[in-house]
Amino acid sequence: MKISLSFSFINEMNFYTKIAPALSTLDVTFLSMFPKFYHGEVTFNADGDQSTIIMENLKARGYRMSEKKAFLSYQHLNLMMRKLGQFHAYSYKAKKSIPNLFYPLAYNLLETHPDITKESFDILLISGERGLDDLRRDPKYVKYASRIHTMLENSNDIFERILTCDQTNSTSTIVHGDYLRNNVMFKYENNIPNDLIMIDMATLRYGSPVLDLASVLYINADQDTRDKHWDALIDAYYAALKDTFVENEIPSKNEILSEFIDKSFFVYLIASTFVMFLMAADNDDLPIDTNDGFHPETITREIAIECHLKLGGKPATQALSNILTDMIDRGFICQ
Repeated sequence: MKISLSFSFINEMNFYTKIAPALSTLDVTFLSMFPKFYHGEVTFNADGDQSTIIMENLKARGYRMSEKKAFLSYQHLNLMMRKLGQFHAYSYKAKKSIPNLFYPLAYNLLETHPDITKESFDILLISGERGLDDLRRDPKYVKYASRIHTMLENSNDIFERILTCDQTNSTSTIVHGDYLRNNVMFKYENNIPNDLIMIDMATLRYGSPVLDLASVLYINADQDTRDKHWDALIDAYYAALKDTFVENEIPSKNEILSEFIDKSFFVYLIASTFVMFLMAADNDDLPIDTNDGFHPETITREIAIECHLKLGGKPATQALSNILTDMIDRGFICQ
């Protein structure tokens, strides 16, 4: 797997200039889920790639990111799931209505996920291990720790398998690929979110809907929300998936839920390197200032490891453990 910043821009441009216009032929309201696109170009030359995308300013229409970075409220999550169901519904409709147009666009999305280098693998393994700390001390879950450690050691294979375009899976759809709080802008009425717009379509791919669903449920939601509202959030997604096109042929709810088995662990790998940034606190006692971002390529390996171990403190470690125990309890991993 290779990554190029230009690939990301190309995917985003393809979405706004080809995919969105194609899907909007099914219903023009599709375009209302995204900012207006005005212009984009990517050029390649000896001096380096140059990319430009001009979008509307959503703040002018009252949209903004949620104030809370880690673990959104049920109201935010419910809205995210409903909009996600609508988004995925267009792909299922397009498969039947405009297959000759849809499939070439879906299959030709460029891979934007980075190679797992030796350095990044070390960070991934160390970050993922944080979630095993509590499991190894818990009699109920200690037996799963070694199996999850092995899964972490095989992260590269998991990335390759799950991110490979699966043209034979009937549940496959165009997924956002990074459907998290930082890529969603909400509109509020009386401080209650009543609409959202998706942004940053650079990581689009044709794959399992669980790549988006699990991101909402395991990175944007905390364990208390999962315990109380898992079924309601899944139902909100599926109702929107079913109701967007009443006659649409869609996978059954059980077929979609079965996609969580094994595939959701990919989201744990993402969470293990991301959740701590959402939960970062001023008292994390870090060797560098992360307020302006965290750039591993500009610091030593030792400092990068220390940051990944300390960032977010005990709450972040607990959050990662909660993800693993929830996946175990639901039969998604270590069956």
